[in-house]
Amino acid sequence: MRVLVPLAFLVLALALCPSAEAHASLARATPTPNGHVDANLTAVTLVFTEDVERSYTSVDVKDLARKSYAAGPLVFDERRDTVHLPLRPLPDEPSPKFQL
Repeated sequence: MRVLVPLAFLVLALALCPSAEAHASLARATPTPNGHVDANLTAVTLVFTEDVERSYTSVDVKDLARKSYAAGPLVFDERRDTVHLPLRPLPDEPSPKFQL
């Protein structure tokens, strides 16, 4: 009986705790993922549902040939839920396609 009382409290405590997400989710992005971009795009901005861990966060913009257009390291806003990636000039071709 002495074991069951602490066990019951543990089960009750776990049941009442809010569930925790292991990862932040993408709330919005500029440009929109899987959308079309203009050749004059200079940066990508990603806003997450919660703070992101800098050491585990990576972002890249690639064309269909998998060539990267990242121009530098990620820039994190003070709020830590927004990330900016500066870009090298994108090729000025008819209807270029890129993957975010």
